Amino acid sequence: MGDAKGRSIALFYLSTFLYWTSMYVYMPILSVHSENLGATIGLIGTIVGAYGFSQLAFRIPLGVWSDRIGMRKPFILAGLVAASVGALGLGLSTDPLWLVLWRGVTGVGAAAWVAFTVLFSSYFPPEKASRAMSQVVFIAGMGQMIGSFSGGLIAQQWGWEVPFFVATALGLLGALASLGLQEMPVSTRREVSARDLWRIGTAPLLLAVSIVAMLSSWTQWVTVYGFTPVYAARLGASRADLGALTTLMQLGYTLSTLICAYFADRLGMKATLIAGIAIQGFGAVMVPFLDNLFLVGVSQVMGGIGRGIPYPLLMGLSIRAVPPADRATAMGVFQGVYALGMFAGPSTTGLLGDSFGLSSVFFFCGAVTVVAIAVVLGRIPAK
Repeated sequence: MGDAKGRSIALFYLSTFLYWTSMYVYMPILSVHSENLGATIGLIGTIVGAYGFSQLAFRIPLGVWSDRIGMRKPFILAGLVAASVGALGLGLSTDPLWLVLWRGVTGVGAAAWVAFTVLFSSYFPPEKASRAMSQVVFIAGMGQMIGSFSGGLIAQQWGWEVPFFVATALGLLGALASLGLQEMPVSTRREVSARDLWRIGTAPLLLAVSIVAMLSSWTQWVTVYGFTPVYAARLGASRADLGALTTLMQLGYTLSTLICAYFADRLGMKATLIAGIAIQGFGAVMVPFLDNLFLVGVSQVMGGIGRGIPYPLLMGLSIRAVPPADRATAMGVFQGVYALGMFAGPSTTGLLGDSFGLSSVFFFCGAVTVVAIAVVLGRIPAK
């Protein structure tokens, strides 16, 4: 059993790495590619937000379904396949309206992250949930960072569409790797009623951490994956530059996920969360005042650090908020609520940008950050 679990953890790391590399290899160029195909700022926001809309729609039902049948592995496999199909559609599309559909399909693939996180946490005792989340988020961050860096270079060398085709291949390789994962037995399987879902979803700690994650996700997807690349392109950034900028964000994100538990142990959960969220907000608000790519890169690093510090801690708290039998449902609620930020953030602020200019989207993110800090102060435990 020990050897089987060890092999499964190794395959889990590989599957997770390929999953997120597939999702992010085209991220540095997606919004600029959309603009090149004729998309307005508002439509770019819709394209970016479609990814979050699918997760908002599917993550909670997926968590409920996974708890009901007591299995996680089939959802991981399906998610990797959906990520590949969506990436292929993005690469073949020549009309920006079609990008909305295919970006939504990749969001369906991303909804499987519920099953990834719950299966991985099942390899460890409950008291090590937050530390386990830090490990898997680190692997995910490495995939996102390497994908982002290579995606810009691939687009620079071979064209805008090629990163999408590379993503298709990576997702299929991840699906093959996931076939070897060990499914951990779930002691309790039961039907999750609407009353159960309400009980789990309104657990005070789960609700609070989900809202904070949603507001942090709002800022991340508006800036790092939405309109900071557009701003950088207007400063003269090349496709390779866009990849480098996103990589800087991922570097800050990945490294900060490794140290977040250290600071939470020493400074307290609340103080650590507030510090991370404040860094993210400041990185967003500074963008409209920048006039060179180096400083835009600094803002990207700040955005990554500000996201990487709170995210694993919030994931761990979401699992801690409920009994083990409800974990997938709770994780579905958590990830579904923060997917609202991925959808509503780019979609609404894109319309704001059409009306008041690109700078307005970054200032609005600063206001969102203030709200997130207020929720942490009022609802998150200090330890």
